[in-house]
Order: sequence, then C-alpha cells, then structure tokens
Amino acid sequence: MPAATLDFERDVIEASRDAPVLVDFWAPWCQPCKVLGPRLESLAEEAANQEDAAWSLVKVNTDEEPELAQRYNVRGLPTVKLFHDGEVIDEFTGAKPERAPRGPVGRALRHGRLAPARGPERRPRKRRGADHARPRARLRRAPRGRRPVR
Repeated sequence: MPAATLDFERDVIEASRDAPVLVDFWAPWCQPCKVLGPRLESLAEEAANQEDAAWSLVKVNTDEEPELAQRYNVRGLPTVKLFHDGEVIDEFTGAKPERAPRGPVGRALRHGRLAPARGPERRPRKRRGADHARPRARLRRAPRGRRPVR
C-alpha cells in the first residue's frame, strides 16, 4: 500500500472509531473548494476549543491522492464525507451554504458532535390524491369512455 493510503487508514479509519472524522476531498484548482475549505477549517478549530466537541478534519488533495478519491467514489469537488466507526455515514458534494448540510454532517458541524442516529429507515412518503390502499377505488374513478378491462 502507498504511504498516503496507510496514513489515511490510520488518520481516518482508525481515528473514526474514537470520534467522527470529517474528510474534505479538494483540489487546488477548484474554486468551490477554496470557499468551503476555510469554512471547514474554522469550524474544526472551534470544535477543538470546545470540551464536548469530538470530531476532527482531514483534508485530501485529490490531485496528489487520486487513488483515495477513486476508492471513495469522489465524482465532484469538493466532496465531504463523515466517517464514524470506520465507515462513511454521511456525505455531500459542493460548497454548501453554511446552513445547508443536513444529517450527521450538519449536526457534527453545528454541534461539534454526532447526534444519536435515528436509523437508516425513513418514513415512506404519502402520495397525494391517490388511494393506493384500495385498488377498486381507482377502478371506480376511471372515465366513462375508458373502462378498464377485467
């Protein structure tokens, strides 16, 4: 393994078992990276100064480490991934406004720590104007000239 990959394993994967690690995949030529990078760095400094803050920031230059970018499926820049217990638990791509990141990344950035997870399952969205539980109701609503075939 290249030295950078070994460092990434130690600095991110192993460290995320103790505390969340936010990884910023960036490049020097990327303008949105120049906007997001300093914002993340200042948030990381603020979190380091808080007693209950428990996350760290690692920056990966994708020009110097293309293997890592490919390994973690980085398709656009900047890409930010939140690692916890050795796995990616949340991510976003692009320079988001300060209030935009949601989910675990947003909570980590706002509160300096991960909020308890609510689980991966989400409540299904209800479709408006349709009675999907009763298929016969849909048959009765069919226009007169277009009766469904039974």
